Amino acid sequence: MNRTGGFFVPAWQNVEGFMDSHGNSDESGAREYHEDIRERVKASPVPGALAQQVAENPFTPREATLNITQNSFPILELTAQRDWLEASGRWKTLVQRGRLVDTQEGLIFVPKNPGYNINKWPAMRDDDLHADVSIYESPFRNPDGTVPDGLYRACTDPYAHNQSTDSAPSLGATYIIKGTNNFSDTLNESIVAWWVSRPTVQDDYNDQLFKLLRYYNAMLGFENDRGNIIDYARNKKYLHFLETEFKLLFKKSLSSTNVKRNYGMHMTAQRKEQGELYIRDWLNSKISTDDQKNEIKTLHTIMDIGLLNELIKYNADGNFDRVSALMIGMYHQKENQSKKIVSQAEVNPLVEFLARDLFV
Repeated sequence: MNRTGGFFVPAWQNVEGFMDSHGNSDESGAREYHEDIRERVKASPVPGALAQQVAENPFTPREATLNITQNSFPILELTAQRDWLEASGRWKTLVQRGRLVDTQEGLIFVPKNPGYNINKWPAMRDDDLHADVSIYESPFRNPDGTVPDGLYRACTDPYAHNQSTDSAPSLGATYIIKGTNNFSDTLNESIVAWWVSRPTVQDDYNDQLFKLLRYYNAMLGFENDRGNIIDYARNKKYLHFLETEFKLLFKKSLSSTNVKRNYGMHMTAQRKEQGELYIRDWLNSKISTDDQKNEIKTLHTIMDIGLLNELIKYNADGNFDRVSALMIGMYHQKENQSKKIVSQAEVNPLVEFLARDLFV
């Protein structure tokens, strides 16, 4: 068998100023030198500066192949999160996998051990594409057992055909994101559940999708130019779970009156470009600090290795189903915030004053 190979030299070998008279490298000193540079570059306000520094002065072959030219996401930190999950096995121990099932007692989640996720990107047609629903955090429930309205939102990127002849077929990707609130402070604005799979028939995907919506009492944002989500929802009387078409009043340059599909969102090139920035900012959002005062960002809460792989390899021209779903989630968040702002701004002070208990 013919094989090709290469020889990798880390940045801390053969560094000028860190070699003795015989040409032997002071590897410890050179590595400390490069680590100090990395620490200083971390403070740079330039997006991607650290990833650029690491790719140009790599310690490992993986660092040498970082995709830094077409991706504004924090690749280095995403890679570290993925590597930590793989090495620690936390993606297995912290996440339950299984199926949502209707029973006489109601809708329940039935775990499978060990369960299956599609972590590989891209997935190939010959791979096992029948994955399980993943739950990182179960829904918060009121004392009466109900899930609060508006606490969770869902985003999905449906696949378009029942069968695919592509070598790298499209996947259905759905994420449940927990919104910011003042009564359950864990994983706010983070992914708490997901369903990434490609069953043979679309309705099998839609079945678990709408069970997820019911389980988390979540409204769904989705790309409305593919799949059969609207027809399925209409037939099953689930239209009330679908978000109406986003108005995008928070950024009028992205709004359009030309496309009217009643539900979901139509993704244009301009919206996609802006959506990438929304994802970048979401990933970099600081949510807390650990015991050593290190920042914990939203990206550190991602437990889906498949999503991390897509974010690391993302470019505007490829097929990135999970990222596409997440992008809808970013617009969903902006739309919800815009609705709240608009509704507050439209309150007539006189009407509000007359509505007080004093006058009723």
